[in-house]
Amino acid sequence: PAWNELVTRETSTVGKFYQALFGYDVEAVVSADFDYVTLHLEGRPVASLHGVGNALPRDKGAHWMTYFEVADVDEASVRITDLGGHVLQQPHEGASGRLATVADPEGAVFTLVRSHG
Repeated sequence: PAWNELVTRETSTVGKFYQALFGYDVEAVVSADFDYVTLHLEGRPVASLHGVGNALPRDKGAHWMTYFEVADVDEASVRITDLGGHVLQQPHEGASGRLATVADPEGAVFTLVRSHG
């Protein structure tokens, strides 16, 4: 399974954009610590928006990150390298599980995840 997350400066404007474009329901996570919104379609979560404020480098800009669920992030990271891809961020524990950010041989970036639970 795959999950998409838009990394942006703030979620309110872009959330309204995707709501109007695709008819998504927007559910904000209420927190003083971070700006995070889940997009739902017919009651099912389909993507998220993660506002990172000024932590987003100007040269990078807003971008979508696709997460692919795998059985073993460490093993999949080795396989990525064996197949000519690159590990950009080594496997590590994150809030949602074990993660590694990688790129295919042509440079397309995605994240591998083994979710908690």
